Amino acid sequence: MNSLLEVVYYFNLAGSVVTQGRDLNEVMEILEEKGSNQLKIEDILPLFPDFETIDQFKKPIIKSLENYNDRLTVLRTEMNDASKSIDDIRDDLAKYRTRCVATIDSNAACSLCEQALMLQSTFYIFACGHYFHGDCLFSYVRRLMKRNDANTLNETNR
Repeated sequence: MNSLLEVVYYFNLAGSVVTQGRDLNEVMEILEEKGSNQLKIEDILPLFPDFETIDQFKKPIIKSLENYNDRLTVLRTEMNDASKSIDDIRDDLAKYRTRCVATIDSNAACSLCEQALMLQSTFYIFACGHYFHGDCLFSYVRRLMKRNDANTLNETNR
C-alpha cells in the first residue's frame, strides 16, 4: 500500500472506531496494534465530538508530545554533530591553506617551461618531485581538457 492509501485507510479505521463509541486511548491502541505510524493524535482529534472530556485526551497527548520531544532530541544531537564536523573541516582547511610541505632548492625549475620556479609567486610542488608555475600548470591542464570544461575552468579562475 502506498503512503496516501495507508493514511486514508487508517483514518477511515479510526473514524469507524470512534463511531462505535470508543475513547481516544482505545483508538490509539487499535492503530498501534495494526502497526500504523501514519496517523498522529492531531489527525484523529477532529473525529471526536466537541462535547468529549479533555481527560481522555491527556494520556495520548502526553505520549505524542514525548515522541516529538524524543525526535527533537535526536535531531538536535545530529545537528550538533554536523556542526562540529563542519567546524573541524574548516579548521583543517585553514591549516592546509598555509601549510608548506616541502623545501625546494632556490634554482628549482618549472617542469614545463624550465624557467626558475621562484620567478612567479604561485607555484605547485607535487610529492613526485615535479614543480610547476601556477600559470604553466593551468595552461597545460586547460589544453588537455574538453572545450566546454576548459571554458568552465577559465571562468572560475577569472
